Amino acid sequence: MSTNSTNSFKPGDWVRFTQTSTQIEQYDGKPYHKNVQVEPWQPQPNEFCWFYNSDSDIPIFDLFLKRKKFAYCSQHRHGTRNTFKWKHCEPYLGTLPTKLKIKPYEETVGVNK
Repeated sequence: MSTNSTNSFKPGDWVRFTQTSTQIEQYDGKPYHKNVQVEPWQPQPNEFCWFYNSDSDIPIFDLFLKRKKFAYCSQHRHGTRNTFKWKHCEPYLGTLPTKLKIKPYEETVGVNK
């Protein structure tokens, strides 16, 4: 289901570029070039993702297993066979998840520049 229409996305949605299938980004609300085809990002089995349930949760980095109705399922790899269910899932792109807002050190200790 690829589309170049950005009407079906809202800012903050994760999209995958269909030409590369590996390029993923968070939609910022600006229209893409007419030749750019994007689709909603959906995690694939064994893809690394960030998982959390609410804004107060600390994100968990784990492998995506499957989707069950309204939950994303992961399997924590620390010696257990338990399956965990999460409300939110975002792709791992080599950076911290978007829900973590880390302030620069100078701001946290009140040092003037």
